Amino acid sequence: GLHVARFLNDHIHGIVQKYPTRFMGLATVPLQDSKLACEELERCKALGFVGVQIGSSIRKINPDMSPNAAKFIQVNLDDKSLLPFFKRADELEMAIFVHPWYMDEGPRAELYWAPWLVGMPSETTLAICSVMFSGVLEACPTLKICFAHGGGCFPFTIARIEHGWECKHKDPKLFPYADAKRPSELVHRIWVDSLVHSEVSLGLLREVMGETHIMLGTDYPFPLGEQQAGKLIEGMPWTPATKNLMLGENALKFFNRKKEQYVLANSKSACSPACVCSTIPTSATTTTSSNAAATPSDSGVQLELGEPVEAK
Repeated sequence: GLHVARFLNDHIHGIVQKYPTRFMGLATVPLQDSKLACEELERCKALGFVGVQIGSSIRKINPDMSPNAAKFIQVNLDDKSLLPFFKRADELEMAIFVHPWYMDEGPRAELYWAPWLVGMPSETTLAICSVMFSGVLEACPTLKICFAHGGGCFPFTIARIEHGWECKHKDPKLFPYADAKRPSELVHRIWVDSLVHSEVSLGLLREVMGETHIMLGTDYPFPLGEQQAGKLIEGMPWTPATKNLMLGENALKFFNRKKEQYVLANSKSACSPACVCSTIPTSATTTTSSNAAATPSDSGVQLELGEPVEAK
């Protein structure tokens, strides 16, 4: 795992070095081994990476070596072996982006594209609850962590989750971390992207998560992505200041970067002069291979996707 991670990270570093005003680097690390993950995180920090992308759960070798035991097990982000990694990311000021994976692909999920349409939002919600209720956020007081696809189901079921916490949080079998706080007390620690596909959903996302904790998400070039990046945000009946936050300013804050570090375009959009949406860099990760350049359009600033970068 470490060799693969280093290979990918070295490639991403090369892209960022070649196009420093267009890309930020997000690392990948071998979380099956927290010690090795921390070492690679430190190396990537020294290379100038701004954060790391991880999955919503981690596949590990099963410590149960009995003959009938499965070789691998899947653990949530509350697994104790991951806490040193989260703490080190906090110390290094390396932001974390969580993307769902390992959805149920059994017989019940064969139709309707269920792993992607149902499984991914559910996985993301479980990941958020795992870091909320396990003490990870308290142990890492300044950690910045963002969850893909608008936080999955979480923003839209937070009332149910909070009600359940009120009913059962004193049950150690269900909530083993005795000092677990109610979700509404920790929601300000969670960031999400804007990829929710409708004005109604984005409006509720803003109401629940707060406009300073939502960043433009595109999922380009995949089928569930926003093919015209930023179109949903730009079409909302909000002030230019609010749109500017989601189109760029929040991302710069999340990754601890300044807009002067990235390409500025002479925008003709309705955005205010303070808008940084024309500076938005693409986060180069293991799933990013396109040269994404933010350019102005008459209706606002959108991403113009050019020729593949280093796609060999």
